[in-house]
Amino acid sequence: MQQNEHDHFEEISVEHEKVTRLLLAQREELKQREKQLQRREVQNENDQLKLHHEKKMVTYLAFLKAANFLVCWGFLQND
Repeated sequence: MQQNEHDHFEEISVEHEKVTRLLLAQREELKQREKQLQRREVQNENDQLKLHHEKKMVTYLAFLKAANFLVCWGFLQND
């Protein structure tokens, strides 16, 4: 009887250790995924800023081109 109790306690202890290692591994994996998501978030923010800047530049260049066209067209009309 006492041996059965000891064996049962040993099984519980081994299972507890196994579950603890599994949970620690999962926690580490989640930490790594969190870091990866944070890096992606920073990269996405940088990409958004770059895209916003590029859109502003394209709009500005289109404005300059249109203004140049109007000036040239107006100049040609005055001749």
